[in-house]
Amino acid sequence: MIRSIFACLLLITFFCSNAQVLTESNLPIIVIESQSSINADSKVDATMKIYFKEDGSINKLTDVPEDFDGNIGIKQRGQTSLFLFDKKGFSLETRDELGEEDAAGIMGMPKEVDWILHGPYSDKSLMRNALMYTLADSITPYAPRVQMAEIMINNEYQGVYLFTEKIKRDGDRVDIAKLNDDEISGDDLTGGYILKFDKADTEEVGWASPYSVSATQPANFVHVYPEWDDIVPEQKTYIQNWMTDFENLLSGPDYTDDLIGYRKSINTESFIDFMLLNEMSRNVDGYRLSTYMFKDKDSNDDELHMGPVWDYNLAFGNANYCDGSRTDGWAYDFNDICSDDMYQVHFWWKRLLSDPTFAEDLADKWMKLRNGKFSNSNINALIDDFEAQLAIPQVRNFQKWDVLGTEIWPNAFVGATYASEVDYLRNWLMDRMAWMDNEFDIELSAQELDTNDIIISPNPVYDILTISGDSYNSSDQVSIYDLAGQLINVSVNNASKSINVSNLNSGMYIIQISNGINQTSRRFIKM
Repeated sequence: MIRSIFACLLLITFFCSNAQVLTESNLPIIVIESQSSINADSKVDATMKIYFKEDGSINKLTDVPEDFDGNIGIKQRGQTSLFLFDKKGFSLETRDELGEEDAAGIMGMPKEVDWILHGPYSDKSLMRNALMYTLADSITPYAPRVQMAEIMINNEYQGVYLFTEKIKRDGDRVDIAKLNDDEISGDDLTGGYILKFDKADTEEVGWASPYSVSATQPANFVHVYPEWDDIVPEQKTYIQNWMTDFENLLSGPDYTDDLIGYRKSINTESFIDFMLLNEMSRNVDGYRLSTYMFKDKDSNDDELHMGPVWDYNLAFGNANYCDGSRTDGWAYDFNDICSDDMYQVHFWWKRLLSDPTFAEDLADKWMKLRNGKFSNSNINALIDDFEAQLAIPQVRNFQKWDVLGTEIWPNAFVGATYASEVDYLRNWLMDRMAWMDNEFDIELSAQELDTNDIIISPNPVYDILTISGDSYNSSDQVSIYDLAGQLINVSVNNASKSINVSNLNSGMYIIQISNGINQTSRRFIKM
C-alpha cells in the first residue's frame, strides 16, 4: 500500500513538474535563446525560431522552423506592466548574421524589422488586445496585425503571448511619407509625422498643448516619427505650429464652418472610428494614453488622422478605477470622474461632439457597424474564435502564471476559471454595446441570426462534435472548413446534432452554421 502511494506521488510530481513542458501546440511556437540576460535597458543578441503552419495543423518542436530561424535583438518593454507584472513584454528586431537590422515577413505579416511580444497578465481572457486590433482592422486603414503564440525563452516556458507589429512608419503599417533630416522646407517639410498622447521621458515630449487642462496636467504631444533624437528643429517647429493651428480652429467661434473650421484639418472618419472603438471598449486609458495620430505630406494627404489603436488590456471592463468597469457612461467623460489624474482627456472630443454634424455622423456610423461588422453574432463569433484557439494553451499559461482566482491590478472581476473570465468579457461587451445602442437611439436589424447560445463541444474534440443551443435547428446547414477555406467532407447527423470528425487530421477547423439567410462560424481544435 505504501509503495503504491509512493508511486502515485512520484507520478503526480512528474506531471506537475512537466506541466509546462511544451512540445506541440495549435498556436505557433516561438523559441528564443539569448546570449545574455534580457533586460529593459537595451536589446541583447538572441536567436529566434518560429514553428508555424499556415494551414492550422498542429505545430511541433520536432518540425523544421520554416517560418523564421535567425538572429534577433530583444529587450523587455512596458511602462506600468514592466514593474508590476511578473510576466514581461518584449520588443524585438530581426537581424542578419552580422547583427544588422534585416526585415523579415513573420507568420504571414509583411516584411519588417520591429515587432512586439505582448504578454497578457492582468487580462486573464488573454484576448483583449487581439480583440480590439482585429475589430479596428475591420474598419480602419491599418491596425497592428496579430497572432497568438506560445513562447519559450532560454528553455523556459513563458506562456501565451500576442505577437504583433510595432506601430511605425512603413508602407504596410502607418503609410506616410518618409521624412529625412534634410527635408526642412516646402512640401517635403509637411510630412510625414506620427505623434501620440502618452507617458514619456522628458526628452521624448515635443510640446504641451496650449489647451492643456493645467500646467500640472499637460496634454503632451510625444514624437514617435521622426523620433525625438532624429527630428530636426525645423520639423519640430512645423508640426507643433500645424497642430496648434488645428487646435485654434477647433476651439474657435467658427469651428463648425465647413470652409474655415476644424474639418479642413482632420480626417473626420478616422476620429469617429477611433472614438467608437474607445467607447465600445470603455478604455480607461482611452484618448489620454497610447493615443496615436499621424499626418502625411500635404501633397499626399493634408489631414490629421487618428490611430492606429494600441494597448487595450485594461479595456472591456478590466479596470477597477475611474468607472472603467461600468457598462454605462462615456469614456470621454474621464475628467469629470477622475479630475485629479495627471493624464486627462484632451478637449478635442467634447468639442467635436458639440458639433451637431459630427454627433450625427458618429451615431450613423455606430448604427452601420452594429448592423454589420459589430453585430452581436459577429462579435461573439470572434470571441469564440479566440477562445477556441486558446482552449489548450491557456491551461499551460495559467500553470505557468497561477493568477486565476487572484486579483491582479487593476481587475474589476476575478474569475476562478478561464471560462468565467471569457464569459465576463463577452457579457460586459454585449451590455456595453446595448447601452450605446440606447444612447445613440439606433435601430438594429431584427433579421440577424441569434447565435449567442450555440455551443459546440467538446472543444478540443477527438471524435464526436456536438452542437447545442435553442438557436440551432435540424434544418440548418452545417459545413466544416480548414483554415485555407477548403470544404471538408464529414458525417453530419442533424437529428442528433452531432458530427463525426474522427477522420480529420489534428489541427484547427471552422464549423459554419447557416439558416439560409444568416450564418455563424465557430472554430474548433481536432486532437
